[in-house]
Amino acid sequence: LGIVIVAAGFLTRDIPVNKIVSNDFEESIVEVESTVSESTLAQCSGTARCITGTVTSVIDGDTIKVDGQSIRFALVDAPELKYDGGQARDFVEELCPVGSTVVVDQDDNQLVDKYGRILGVIYCNNLNLNKELLDSGLGDLYSAFCDQSEFSDDPWAIKHGCVENWKELK
Repeated sequence: LGIVIVAAGFLTRDIPVNKIVSNDFEESIVEVESTVSESTLAQCSGTARCITGTVTSVIDGDTIKVDGQSIRFALVDAPELKYDGGQARDFVEELCPVGSTVVVDQDDNQLVDKYGRILGVIYCNNLNLNKELLDSGLGDLYSAFCDQSEFSDDPWAIKHGCVENWKELK
């Protein structure tokens, strides 16, 4: 039985009981048996939110909406719709159609972008969509953020241009 905080319809990662400082949180704490599987939580790393929700729209090649909340693919830059005719968006929609369940591992080091979109790695249908978009050639690594992202040392990010252990190089 895990303890999970439910906020705005999103499930966040388990929080150890000793981290809860105030009893004010008791109303927000929900015990969950089968809603969040161990494999779902295993996909998330770090301490930022682990969001589970439903894709409500695919905006473009690097942004989707999950339960109405904008989610931007961390470390991925896809062309604007007018430049690629929507190829990247169509690719994402094919892998993860509207109505699909996703898990978003929010980036610990950059929680949101300048537009307020949550930044993270998106898992859908057992695929890392960030990796799939880069591997397809329909998106590019947003290398300007390699020195800021939690995910820059992940194999998919290194494969596409982030330098392993960039923190030690600074």
